[in-house]
Amino acid sequence: MAATETFDHIDVSALFSDASVREAACTQVSQELDTSDARKQALKRHHNSLSPISQLPVELFIEIFQYHMDNQSSLKKKIIITHVCSSWRQIALAYPSFWNDLPDDCVAWAFEMLKRSEMAPLTVSLPLLDMTYFNRTEDTPSGSDLTKAVLEQLSRIRQLSVIQYSYFLHDAMGKALSYLAGPAPLLETLTIHAQDLKLSAWMLPKDFQAPRLIHLELDGCSLDWTLSPLPYSLRTLNVDLPELILDDFMSALSQMPSLEDLSIRAFPDRTVTPLGCIVTLLRLTSLSVESDLLSCTKLFAGLTYPISTCVKVRCYIFDSPIITGIRSLAQILGNNIGTIKHLSISGRGLHHLEASTHCPSPLRSNLRQPSRPDLHFELASAIDVPSEVTIMSEFLTFLSLQNLEELWLFKNGFDRDTLIGHFGHLKLLRTLVSKSEPAILAALSSGISLELSAEMPPTQPGTLKFRGLRRLHLINSNFSGSYNFGEILTHCLEKRRERGSPLHRLYVREHGYSITLLQKSKLERVVGQFIWRTTELMSDGHEDLSSDSESELTDVEEDLQWRDASVSDDDVVLEMDALNLEH
Repeated sequence: MAATETFDHIDVSALFSDASVREAACTQVSQELDTSDARKQALKRHHNSLSPISQLPVELFIEIFQYHMDNQSSLKKKIIITHVCSSWRQIALAYPSFWNDLPDDCVAWAFEMLKRSEMAPLTVSLPLLDMTYFNRTEDTPSGSDLTKAVLEQLSRIRQLSVIQYSYFLHDAMGKALSYLAGPAPLLETLTIHAQDLKLSAWMLPKDFQAPRLIHLELDGCSLDWTLSPLPYSLRTLNVDLPELILDDFMSALSQMPSLEDLSIRAFPDRTVTPLGCIVTLLRLTSLSVESDLLSCTKLFAGLTYPISTCVKVRCYIFDSPIITGIRSLAQILGNNIGTIKHLSISGRGLHHLEASTHCPSPLRSNLRQPSRPDLHFELASAIDVPSEVTIMSEFLTFLSLQNLEELWLFKNGFDRDTLIGHFGHLKLLRTLVSKSEPAILAALSSGISLELSAEMPPTQPGTLKFRGLRRLHLINSNFSGSYNFGEILTHCLEKRRERGSPLHRLYVREHGYSITLLQKSKLERVVGQFIWRTTELMSDGHEDLSSDSESELTDVEEDLQWRDASVSDDDVVLEMDALNLEH
């Protein structure tokens, strides 16, 4: 076996004989390293201070920090910013406005930021819920402590949201609102959101004073409109309530002459008693109402506003009489709007109708200013109703359509008499966009002798309707259906051209390839310009649905970009020629 090497000859005691000397040397080296590190850090700070970004004003740094924030993780990002470098930390800690938006998910940090914000105006969101959700211990403050501490700073709150997340915190909301007693000179926005089974009408303290309050939002809870002090300065009122005493609410509206934006979603007391007063809101620019038909009629009957106001109405039908209610509401709306140049009629499923003075293209707003008047009417029924077309016809009867230039018809069911009765006589109607083949044929075949199909009665010669029509846009038309839509369309367009009412542009968009080359060539001969687009079929024979309704509208919009300048002297000459042919 090999000999085992030992170290008996080494004097181990010699290794520790100079331990104190070496320890002192190590200490000295460590001190020199610390001094060197401190010197390097000082040089780095000096180097950074010479960079251009370090010369920026503190206020600009704060703006950059704020731009980096977002509502979902602002607290986390604030903490990250304060740990980038000592300079950034000093800037952030020394600027109270950086800490003025208190978090709603961390009570301890909310208290800390309340202290750091000093006297800066506050943006506060107070969630009224069980704070054990945030793993609160006995040593940490509670949500009620935070509510009291924050609302004691009412004089410097600029935006305040009080949110009740639980049905079982009814008393917490009342207590929170009681803290609003006193002046709030900076308060501009107040939001109260509640989930309250008791449906109480909360009351703001009588000595609540907010002379700068311009935005009030009530979601799921109501105020005592007769007792709560509401300032004249309000410009935006958003009300989403399960119940509403309409007379008291209208009385409160009469005390808000500066109101510009009013949104109401509520189901008031269902009485037919007319309101005791008429409220005039001369500065109103936007009005949105969602309620039952009777309440909508009653509310609009008690309001006077400029014809330039953007009006959105969503009506629910729960009971009869339907036609009478539609007539009453339509007459009131018709008296409060001006000349309509654009109209869109559509519907989503059974018992749902929409009518809008805006064409539905998402690009329309980029091409020109929104059309005036601005009215969007939506009707949803929870019961069996007469024909949707009958209801829409009653509604259209009271609208001023003499100057209508553009009609989008995306609702099936309009028969010949209804369509012609409302739109056929309009001399300025230039553009028709539709998904309904029967509606198109009803419009184009009026006054032309034509055998349509077994399902559609023949037409007789007579006076042409839709004489001013110059642009036709067909969406998802089927040229290979049970009746030859393409041949009938070509015949109608040819006869209309012979009688002095030619079509300048025909736009066709379809799924698949139902139109043949022969049909396209025939259409090209009877219109000024023919544009055809299709949705490709996938390899399995199904339609590629990537081109949805929005892209269809976008395509139509691209085709309509030239429309505004196209109503020219040429159209006037064609109108005169048509009159000469008739005589």
